[in-house]
Amino acid sequence: YLEDEYCKGDREDDPMPPVQPYHYGSHYSNSGTVLHFLVRMPPFTKMFLAYQDQSFDIPDRTFHSMNTTWRLSSYESMTDVKELIPEFFYLPEFLVNREGFDFGVRQNGERVNHVNLPPWARNDPRLFILIHRQALESDNVSQTICHWIDLVFGYKQKGRAAVQAINVFHPA
Repeated sequence: YLEDEYCKGDREDDPMPPVQPYHYGSHYSNSGTVLHFLVRMPPFTKMFLAYQDQSFDIPDRTFHSMNTTWRLSSYESMTDVKELIPEFFYLPEFLVNREGFDFGVRQNGERVNHVNLPPWARNDPRLFILIHRQALESDNVSQTICHWIDLVFGYKQKGRAAVQAINVFHPA
């Protein structure tokens, strides 16, 4: 899918101005992503509402579950490229709806409230953050984070290396 998107490139029948080919139409790090994750924490709630024309997002799109977020950004959605923000490694409070905001009810009937955590976190945001940080500091991550650094900060951001790594973003 992503290679097909890139190969579309400029089409003569497209009325829009020409754009260089790209794999992803949105960027992995932007203000919308930060607000998406921090929506439960004032003052970010107010910023989120301003960003969304003074209303919360559709409940099914609201950050409600680590499992869903992982599935979408890992393999179910080719367009969800959100990266974790630093708060995932030090701030358990962003996972809890302490203010009691009404985020609505999802199509499955589940009310969006606190973020649903993986079973290994035992529904404890502090334990989730602790284990998440331990994973970040693990030998496996230490040995492989260089690949992520190449994509985000290094030589695979641009040019032929970016194309080969399927790492070209819309130039907006």
